[in-house]
Amino acid sequence: MTVSLIYVLGIALCGFVASRLTLGILVNKMQGRSYALKYDAWLYMLGLFSLGSLSVAYFTPAFHDQIVSLSLSSVILTVFLAAFIYAAFTLDNPWILNGTIILSVIALLYLLPPENIVLSAAYPLLADRLILFAFLLFLTRASTILNAQNGIFLIYALTFCFGLMFMATLGGVPLILGGLAAVIGGILSGFFNINALREKIALNKGACISASFLLSALALYASAEYAFSATFILGSYLLIEFIWATANYFLHRHNSTELSQETAYNMLLSQNSSLYAVWIALAKIGLVNIILACFQLYAPNRFSLPIFALILNLWLLSRLLSAFEPPATFKAANKQLVDTIKQGIKEAFRKDH
Repeated sequence: MTVSLIYVLGIALCGFVASRLTLGILVNKMQGRSYALKYDAWLYMLGLFSLGSLSVAYFTPAFHDQIVSLSLSSVILTVFLAAFIYAAFTLDNPWILNGTIILSVIALLYLLPPENIVLSAAYPLLADRLILFAFLLFLTRASTILNAQNGIFLIYALTFCFGLMFMATLGGVPLILGGLAAVIGGILSGFFNINALREKIALNKGACISASFLLSALALYASAEYAFSATFILGSYLLIEFIWATANYFLHRHNSTELSQETAYNMLLSQNSSLYAVWIALAKIGLVNIILACFQLYAPNRFSLPIFALILNLWLLSRLLSAFEPPATFKAANKQLVDTIKQGIKEAFRKDH
């Protein structure tokens, strides 16, 4: 375990240094200049990921301890599809983008051999693949709701990557998946570091979807190693935010046109919470999910902990919202008490008559 941990942390550190240096040079060149393709940060990050992932897949044969073979061609296809999605985004047509995402997820599923039933042998192959398709499509497409504020999506993505890294060091998933997650996590850490104090390079919607597709690919490879439930736990924060935002959007009928404006983290920021405090809070939720995912690797039941993780994420978010609310003044508290008593008297009067 110790050697495996050193491996994945070393890979993550190399990814961080390469990303930080590359993006630092790019920021200096971009100063005072308008957007151009040669200054697109995500293209450089995708190039770094290509180099790092292919190096891990080729130069570390000892990492190839998986049940389902993860060949070099599979890694190349994954990188190509992520670039394909980003290219579709640049066309500025949502129909083309969504169609490309769907086709890319389907292409990923074809990497699984037909005899590999991921969820349960009780399910037919079609049901198994449809559930996986819905899960991967959600992870890829819904992540844009976390990209409305600097760093929120990166916190989620980093906890997802580091969760897979620690799962790999525990032997719950193949070490090569931990290495690939370390490459993505290290590169995203460099991007987060350069934008931590002030947003210098924005992560646009296309880059967010492309990065999420890479996370979805890791989720698929981990699921093929019978770690679907643990991977589901790592993505549970995204699911709860999506449910939260959707409920707010349809129940409260706000004027916002984007689901991202109805998320819990945006509500926290609207309460004058600092962005740094929100980062710390979401990182703690991510850490809880990592711990639960690691326990799930050796749990006898595949459903209990994922359901518990969803409930716990919802409870933690609601607690965060109440924790950041300003304390009520004595006058406001007294008024609320009087209004409650009046309402109770009115309801009792109605029952008597």
